[in-house]
Amino acid sequence: MIFWSILLMILWCWLNGTWDVANLAIGFALGYGILALLRQRGVIEKQEKFVLKPLQIFKALGLALYFFWELVVANIILAASLLKPKSKLKPAILAVPLDAKTDLEIVLTATLITLTPGTLSMHISEDRSTIYIHTLHVDDEAKAVAAIKNGFEARVLGVLR
Repeated sequence: MIFWSILLMILWCWLNGTWDVANLAIGFALGYGILALLRQRGVIEKQEKFVLKPLQIFKALGLALYFFWELVVANIILAASLLKPKSKLKPAILAVPLDAKTDLEIVLTATLITLTPGTLSMHISEDRSTIYIHTLHVDDEAKAVAAIKNGFEARVLGVLR
């Protein structure tokens, strides 16, 4: 894992454009932490060789691309609605039933929702079966709930299970 952590450290510094000691340490720690998490979740098999499950990696890349796409679209929609003289926001609080069961699945889903402009994860029910989300644009609640379940939650579960 040290070899791969060093490669991830170099990638981190290259993406940040800073090669100081602090950034190198952060990059190495992040790389090692990510690899340890992937090993714990079974994405990386613990063998003599470093083996990745390609399907899991592709699903993780798909989740990242989906998140960035949603980020761009949400920013455009939010900017357009704020710049219009007569904004037609339709805010709502949605109760989205969760298929996610583990802490990691729930937290990652909630975090991705919150990081998307115009949405905010507000609360998770005591029995962890429902997440409450505030959103600024809802024309049809059923479609909005389905979009979250088939979007972020389905992709998170695809990566982590």
